[in-house]
Amino acid sequence: LSAALAAGCAAALLFASAPAAAKKSKTKSGKGSSMDGFGPVEPFYQDWDFMRVESPESIVFDSKGNAYVSLTLNAYVSVLSPEGEEITQVPLPQGDCRPTVPTETSFPLSTLQFGMAMDKDDNLYISLLACAEGFPWPEEPNPNTGLWKMDTTTYELTQLYQIPEADGRGRQQFCCDWMEAHWPDVAAMQTDPTYLFVTSFFLFPPFYDGDELVPLFDKDDEGRCIPNLSCTLYEAAIGSALFGLAPFQGYAQIWNGVEVIGDYIYTTNSYFHEIWRMPKDGSGAPELWLPYGGNGEVPFGNNVHTIRNKNTMFTAAGFNGLEYYDGHIYVANTAQGKIVKIPMLEADGGDEDDGMMDSKGKGKKKGSKGMKSGKKITKLIKKTGGADLVPGVPELVNFGGDSDEFVLDVEGNIYAAQFEDNRVVKIYPNGTEEIIVSGQLPDGDVCAPDLSTDIKPDINEGFSFEVDLPTSVAFGTTKESKTTLFIANSGFLFFKSCAARPPYYNAFPGITKVEVGVKGAKTLF
Repeated sequence: LSAALAAGCAAALLFASAPAAAKKSKTKSGKGSSMDGFGPVEPFYQDWDFMRVESPESIVFDSKGNAYVSLTLNAYVSVLSPEGEEITQVPLPQGDCRPTVPTETSFPLSTLQFGMAMDKDDNLYISLLACAEGFPWPEEPNPNTGLWKMDTTTYELTQLYQIPEADGRGRQQFCCDWMEAHWPDVAAMQTDPTYLFVTSFFLFPPFYDGDELVPLFDKDDEGRCIPNLSCTLYEAAIGSALFGLAPFQGYAQIWNGVEVIGDYIYTTNSYFHEIWRMPKDGSGAPELWLPYGGNGEVPFGNNVHTIRNKNTMFTAAGFNGLEYYDGHIYVANTAQGKIVKIPMLEADGGDEDDGMMDSKGKGKKKGSKGMKSGKKITKLIKKTGGADLVPGVPELVNFGGDSDEFVLDVEGNIYAAQFEDNRVVKIYPNGTEEIIVSGQLPDGDVCAPDLSTDIKPDINEGFSFEVDLPTSVAFGTTKESKTTLFIANSGFLFFKSCAARPPYYNAFPGITKVEVGVKGAKTLF
């Protein structure tokens, strides 16, 4: 999950009734229609029910092709077979914060769990934000908040680390006035054969500072909201009974996407549009790798006050998802609707102006060894660990969609879940965008059946929704599914432009799939 989804979800946990919704189109025969060049969009699993607070967020696969889906709001992990049948739901020890059924003004909430990662041995790592007993005024934190490991053979859960100072209150009014929550959130996880890396930020500050209420946002001189956040990047050896986690000391911002590249972990600082890195073994201090402004070539914007021209609530998301491919780091700037790529260049370290050139090798400056091909950079990373790599001038790959999580294929194409736009797109290396599937009607309506009636539509008789507010995408892992893109559709009602109130008949959480004909890109390790 992304920090963007975490922030947006938290922003809308308390909402009022809204006007009835307009109708949403559906496609018969259990199959959706995709755009030209792709196979049909088909349901993979669609038996979750938003009335049971079943809303998928992250999806990862083991080596056997089983899917593990985080049902974010009720603290279950759904395990799906390669054939799309639910094998089991594994409950996490979540606590209880909310009523068990939706009401006009309150939403059921036991927890928020976002990040998941699978290692090479098919161990699943999960972040859990557990609610504390005594909500809304818990006396003690819930000790279950932290990082968990699941044995995917037995589904046995083991807590690896307890995130401190988490009181799990779980209610807030967004922006500047007051707030009743303190949720440290795991934004992203990444594994390599030795380590597990977790980016984390405290989504909300402490509830009280002495007797004074501390707001989520402060106001500047012009009355605009500015974040008041504290954050940490954790790293630890996999397999430990207890994680000795080291904070990213002194750099308290929103650490979000994370990627292991050679001997370093790279992470995005969302609010200030930066990329930082540190040695993955913890032997060195964090360093600013790509500064705010991206070396002055591609305008990344001015934090929360510069967002793209639409009604987005992801104002503090900034730099979000992070991926490596063929000598470049790709970053989604969710708030501005951009995806940029930054070439990784080898510099000799002899001059101040090393490495500042575009990915075509133009603008080479004194002291730099110049631009190598992506494959050569990848070989260099595997050989040396990448310590001497510096950022080149970032290039704008795509503009126009609020991409969060995304993946790449072996040809360098990007597949992005664009949450607010309610669609999944393929972005070619030249920046051309092709819509794979969209849940919008021609007039832009993303709502479903009319809530003014008490009749729940029967959605199990040959109907399916192609996409419903997608949060993540992933390629399959088996021979049969390596060219198949799987889409997690959250159905989060409170992000929709229409009604977000009971009986929640306009939410269709599920997993859909589409054949794209190209394999997903491999990781470096």
